[in-house]
Amino acid sequence: MLELLPSLAALSLQSTVPTEGTSKRKVDGDLADTRLGKPISTAWANERFRQTMVLVREFRVEWPAQSLLSADDLEFIRVAVDVALASAVRNGHVGDIYDLNATTWSIWLVQHTKAVRRGAWEAESEAVQNVLSFEYLYHWLESQHERGGRWSVHDPSTHLLLHRYRLPFKANMRIPPKSEELFKWRKGAKRLSDWMVDGGLAPLDPAIQNLLPPALVTAPPLQAGREQARQTLWSRVARNARTQLLSSVGGRTDEDARLTRAVVQSVMSDSRDITDDDFADAERELERDEQQAKQQQQQQPGPPPDEEGIPVLAERIGPPTAPEDGLWHIHELLAEIRDVY
Repeated sequence: MLELLPSLAALSLQSTVPTEGTSKRKVDGDLADTRLGKPISTAWANERFRQTMVLVREFRVEWPAQSLLSADDLEFIRVAVDVALASAVRNGHVGDIYDLNATTWSIWLVQHTKAVRRGAWEAESEAVQNVLSFEYLYHWLESQHERGGRWSVHDPSTHLLLHRYRLPFKANMRIPPKSEELFKWRKGAKRLSDWMVDGGLAPLDPAIQNLLPPALVTAPPLQAGREQARQTLWSRVARNARTQLLSSVGGRTDEDARLTRAVVQSVMSDSRDITDDDFADAERELERDEQQAKQQQQQQPGPPPDEEGIPVLAERIGPPTAPEDGLWHIHELLAEIRDVY
């Protein structure tokens, strides 16, 4: 059961690059330079990457019993953020009010991961439906922000302190937004979704784009078997995601890119250090079931499997941007998860 409980610690983030619109102030009080009407810079993309991952880390590391996100989930989110920002920079996106902030991105990506992993934006109990709502996740982050903790990022090779962060939470947002403001949120969510699709990933569910909680459904017949199949596929999604190199900061050696890589690596390290006993036990069981399924498949004619032993589906979510981007197998696996549903 997902519950809202006090966490042990909170993160902290010092904003170093303006990521909002005009008349916004950085944490140190200086007025941020306007970015509206200008092509976004790599510095903006780097800061959005760092802030989003720091916020997502909170859902993974500080959520009670680490029960909201698994390590596999965070591998997928890391790729989704990287792909979206790389698409934005590649397309020469011009900054505007619909870029919103890292807080909205982090919540949408958590919801998106839950929807993709299940195969649909649905929940089987009112408690889970409530916890996965935008409003609940926002107020949980708010409670974490109020703790005022700090989180340090060290260089992975020298272990020297690179930065000490505060949680980059966007406070005082009206949740849910006023009806006359909702169009900004919808457009911002669709933009994030389009950037992910442009990079070869699945789009945000339309209900997520409209700030709606998951639909309440009853468990379908043979649900346990479906969950097992999806869990096996999701583990493969994570394995492919883990080997995906960062593209939005790839090839750059400046201090800003270096800090971004260090933040992302630190977040992922914190996530991987947590032992997912339940997830691990389930995965071992699913691997056994998978071997049995393969044996049965060898005895029956069917569609040819790909190199990972997964039957190839005719339907794809969409082509990756390029074969060398490493997203092709992630694509196929996400289509498989949807098909299992």
